[in-house]
Amino acid sequence: SNKLKTSVQAQYRRVILAFACAASIAGQQALHSHASPDVRPYLTAESAAAGLDACQAVAAENSWNMAIAVFDRAGRIVAFKRMDDVFQKQIEVAMLKAETAATTPLSSKRLGDLVFAEDSALAGIEHAPGLMLIEGGEPILFFDQAIGGVGVSGSSPENDGTCARAAASAIIAVLERPHERGQK
Repeated sequence: SNKLKTSVQAQYRRVILAFACAASIAGQQALHSHASPDVRPYLTAESAAAGLDACQAVAAENSWNMAIAVFDRAGRIVAFKRMDDVFQKQIEVAMLKAETAATTPLSSKRLGDLVFAEDSALAGIEHAPGLMLIEGGEPILFFDQAIGGVGVSGSSPENDGTCARAAASAIIAVLERPHERGQK
């Protein structure tokens, strides 16, 4: 019983350390932000829809059937699209990838690489709920601020990543238009 308690405590310490490291990385990114202090970027319905459409276009061009999820920085769903012949587990994986990228400001692949690196300070975080550590989850970075994430599943991790990057780029392109930020 004491061994189990000690093991659980060690696991919790690893998870806390992992999130502290991720927060430190996010803080460093925020220090280099180019966004003006009076603008707090956020995802819009229009930008999320543009991301879904961009991903679907890449997928259709390559005959891939994808589940595509867009989450905000708090890890809440903003938009979702399911192409034909997508399985339920692919939907769940897409949502986990989006949540991972939205809440850690790193791609799901980059976070996985960090977690599984030899002697990683993040070892053990892979057991935290809500994380998917394979390619296909991309953060949405607007003026270097993490404002959400895109998760894609349905093909190989590499293809999922290609579609997720297309979606994130399309979202940023819409948000960069002046009217999306309340400017004329």
